[in-house]
Amino acid sequence: FIRRALEPFAKITLDDPLKLIEGGASVIILPDISAMTTQTLNTLENWVKEGGLLLRFAGPKMADATTGQFLLPVNLRAGGRSLSGSLSWDEPQTIDTFSETSPFYGLDIPLDISISQQVLADPAQDLEGKIWAQLSDGTPFITASGMDKGMVVLIHTTANTEWSNFAISGLYVSVLKRIIQLAGTSATQTSKVFSNLD
Repeated sequence: FIRRALEPFAKITLDDPLKLIEGGASVIILPDISAMTTQTLNTLENWVKEGGLLLRFAGPKMADATTGQFLLPVNLRAGGRSLSGSLSWDEPQTIDTFSETSPFYGLDIPLDISISQQVLADPAQDLEGKIWAQLSDGTPFITASGMDKGMVVLIHTTANTEWSNFAISGLYVSVLKRIIQLAGTSATQTSKVFSNLD
C-alpha cells in the first residue's frame, strides 16, 4: 500500500533501516514492526536528530507492546482501541476536518473512510502541537514531534487495510505525499512550509 501510494512521486527503496541511512535516505517509513535492536534504535534516533523524517504506522505489534516505546511522537496506551476491545467504539470512527495548523489542512476527507482500530495516545501528557489529525471523537489519529533537526510522525492505524480502509483511499496518498514533503524540516518550521504544499 505504501509503495503504490508513493511510487508516482518518490524513489522507493526497501532495505534494513541502517542500510537506508547509509544510503542517504531523507525519509524512512516503518510499518508495524517487531522490536528493534539497541544499535538500530540509537542509529535511527541520531539520524532523526540530524534532520531525518521517521514515519511510523501502528499495528498489532505496537498495540501489544507494554514496554519499549521508543522513537514515537507521543506516549501510547497499551492495548490499542478497537470495535471489540476493552476501549471500544460502538461504530467505526471517521477522520475529523483538518485544522488550519495541520499540514493536511485543505485536503478533502472522503466520507466513506472508517477506522475500526487504532493505538491510543495517552491523554495524561502534553499533546499540544503534536496532533496533525484526529478522529471524529477527538482522539489523535496522526501525531508528530520534533527531535532536534528532524521529526517523528505516527499514523495511529495500520499501513494496510487490517484496521481501516484509509490505505485504499485517495486521502492516504495525499497525506503520505505531504508528510514526505516535510523531510528536512524540523517540527518548529513546519508551519512555514504548509502553504507551499500541493
